[in-house]
Amino acid sequence: MKRGMVSGLRCVRRDCQGPLKLLASEENSAADVLTGEARCTACSTSYPIRDGVLVLKMDEAARTVDGWEESLGLTSPSAAYRQRYLDAHYRDQLDDVSPTLKEWSTWEQAHGLRAVVKRLLAQLKPHRALEIGCGVGGTTAVLGDLADIAIGVDLSFELALTARRILLGVPTPMTGYDVVDVGARTIWRPLPAPRADRPIEVLVADATSLPFGPDFDLVICLNVLDASSHPRRLLAEISRVLQPGGVLVLASPFHWREEHTAPTEMIGAEAGSSPGEAVVEELHKTRLVVEQVVESVPWMLRDHTNCVRVFATTVIVARSRDELR
Repeated sequence: MKRGMVSGLRCVRRDCQGPLKLLASEENSAADVLTGEARCTACSTSYPIRDGVLVLKMDEAARTVDGWEESLGLTSPSAAYRQRYLDAHYRDQLDDVSPTLKEWSTWEQAHGLRAVVKRLLAQLKPHRALEIGCGVGGTTAVLGDLADIAIGVDLSFELALTARRILLGVPTPMTGYDVVDVGARTIWRPLPAPRADRPIEVLVADATSLPFGPDFDLVICLNVLDASSHPRRLLAEISRVLQPGGVLVLASPFHWREEHTAPTEMIGAEAGSSPGEAVVEELHKTRLVVEQVVESVPWMLRDHTNCVRVFATTVIVARSRDELR
């Protein structure tokens, strides 16, 4: 994390939101802060920096980031999750995928969610862009090519660290990942080659309590809403951090699950309700005006070489009103 990054961040305590001050203990030759802490000047809450990733979460266990080395091992509980998303974001950079998967991937590159989002982003020239739920960094990489500064945030430290390794070339214990081929047989994939020249930062933060003010003219939120415990609060946070006139690109398959979201919090899950229309209504309750809705956009996740799950996502483009509430 670059030293100057902290100066624009806020405490994530909702009763505080004071400015943060950097207390660095180790930097590298490129002026990246590798370890240290950021401390709120108002309430003195401290947030750790580990391997260049600032962790802005309120639960004490998460903020101490104990055992992060083990969390990046291929046997960690979320390894399968991470591997699936590495495959989804970076499969198109590989030459040795099977003919079946290659055919699916070629189709997805032309018609899938990432292709639709790329076409939408090509019409924009953002200065400061934010991806909420950046995962392993595939879309944040696209933002890094478009914006003067791109920031990715994710709730998972290990995903944020993996994204930082791929996007910026910082060393981690992880050098590659396995994908399932057939049965118990797996295929080893090296992590993509990094590009260290991108204007990108990666943070750990809760999407419902972001460490920013109205700082962004573009916010991307792909397939995160239906994984949030408080989706309406997430939409309100997006509205809050957008500058007047800023653009939101949001996508969701509305794959609501009770392990993530209580039934009372699920938007558009009532009988006779359309999730897409319900989200549009929720956005209108904030200062966002919906400009475009694209339905049934395919999003692919690979289970194994001969099994690909396709989700029908709804893509919503909205713009912040010129005045701040």
